[in-house]
Amino acid sequence: MFRNLLRPTILALESAYIRYNQNYQIKSYGITHTTPCGKESLQPLYVSGVISEKEIESTQHFTHGCVLAASPNRNSYVRNTFILTCCDEEKTGMVNYGEDVYIQIIESNGPPLYVQCENSTMDTFGRHLSLRLSQVPDIYCRFKIFHWKPQLRQETRGTFVLYNFHVIIQHTASGQNLATEFNNWIPTFFGPECMLSCHTFRDTRRMETSENLWKIVGVEKTDLDSVEMIMRKPDS
Repeated sequence: MFRNLLRPTILALESAYIRYNQNYQIKSYGITHTTPCGKESLQPLYVSGVISEKEIESTQHFTHGCVLAASPNRNSYVRNTFILTCCDEEKTGMVNYGEDVYIQIIESNGPPLYVQCENSTMDTFGRHLSLRLSQVPDIYCRFKIFHWKPQLRQETRGTFVLYNFHVIIQHTASGQNLATEFNNWIPTFFGPECMLSCHTFRDTRRMETSENLWKIVGVEKTDLDSVEMIMRKPDS
């Protein structure tokens, strides 16, 4: 399983806009953590597929029904690499704000698998909507990407989605936003990872909060200042 799901991938090169059918990671705003130098920093989390103890008995690849989480591991693997595909036509080129897209994980041992937000059921009533991988690209697999500022969403609708820029990823069927639940962590084969859901978190000004902020990124440039801080030994 680790050999399959932790196989390195080649991400899209930095560009002005997000393109269809390119390898990207979906990166959250981040959680505050303390560096080895004792300074507080933001650690981003990456949308990642997860195989449970029950599923590993029958498969070592992602299959229909596997869940998703947000992992602190930034390395690009098949478990955290996705492509955006158009819902209504064989469209290529740039992705537009406000249009329906499928989010497809690049690893599967069969039909393509898409991020799906589940409906509320009697078992989950009252909880935030959960996310799974689905081999059926139905209406519950459709998402829209919006500018993170509400006042600019109508103005930017139909324009190209900017690369490495904060966005809102909204589930089309429910109207809820993709969210990282920073206070809800679960144990996985890959270590502790953060729960994902479709739920719109707002502050007192009715603005979406950091739980709903995302960036779609390809190859990321190394932050040399951060590397220097981590490598520097503390004074003895």
